Amino acid sequence: MAKKNNQMPSSFGGLVRYFDEGEQKFQLDPKAVVALVIGLVTMNLFAHFYLMV
Repeated sequence: MAKKNNQMPSSFGGLVRYFDEGEQKFQLDPKAVVALVIGLVTMNLFAHFYLMV
């Protein structure tokens, strides 16, 4: 009697999921990134308007 093959094909189709491979080395708080960008823009505006030679 022949055996039945009950295996279904993989649903990922050969795609590799890289985001499951471990933790990030460091994480930044989104509030800190926004504050940094605002600080850089403020410093740039200050330098542009007040330090013009």
